[in-house]
Amino acid sequence: MLSKKERISKHAFRELERPVKTFYSDHLTARIFSGTNLLKPKFSVSVSKKLEKKAILRNKMRRVAYDTIRKNNNLLSNQFFVRFIFNTKPTDLKNQIPAEIINLLKQIG
Repeated sequence: MLSKKERISKHAFRELERPVKTFYSDHLTARIFSGTNLLKPKFSVSVSKKLEKKAILRNKMRRVAYDTIRKNNNLLSNQFFVRFIFNTKPTDLKNQIPAEIINLLKQIG
């Protein structure tokens, strides 16, 4: 799990305007927002209730994503707000999602 310092706060989340850039993968969308006065990039992960009805599985998807981001956030050099949004439900959660997040982080760069 990411520390609170590395996550986007509710206050900052509301103030995010249009994304600067958007990257896509099979199950995820990464939206990049410009950040000012950031020492590190900040992240958020969204899983829609329409995508997965059970909160246990939504939270598991979120935890897997945050854990992968925590281990690989050194791939980003610039200071951004990054919002990951799940588009479709993955069949193999523990293998597909980390691979896609690492690929998106490399694209963001």
